[in-house]
Amino acid sequence: MHLTGIGSQYLLATRDSGGEFLEGGRSYRLTLPPGIPESRFWSVMAYDNQTRSMLQTGQPKPDVGSQSGTVQANPDGSTDVYFGPAPPDGRENNWIQTVPGKGFFAILRLYSPEASFFDKSWRPSEIEPI
Repeated sequence: MHLTGIGSQYLLATRDSGGEFLEGGRSYRLTLPPGIPESRFWSVMAYDNQTRSMLQTGQPKPDVGSQSGTVQANPDGSTDVYFGPAPPDGRENNWIQTVPGKGFFAILRLYSPEASFFDKSWRPSEIEPI
């Protein structure tokens, strides 16, 4: 249902932009364009593709989101979220740790999504290997 400003919407990715399954030994970037269409908050979280539970890493939770208050936006207003076994320099607050040898999938959650999500005028990038 297209209920603007109500509920939540989830987008799930199991493969990168080249069609390869996401693998914890590689590094990736997801770009969220400016104007993330949520009126409450957004979150990106990594899950173990075997157990479908949150990925167990050295981080308390394998997520990056607007509620942390520490996510760094780019000068153009977009936000990059990084996945990988080690954080990119200077982007630790935008990084989700992964585990080499373990596959994962990612979910972007938009809480109280806005119209640009439903009409697809706002779209996140594919998850790109870096």
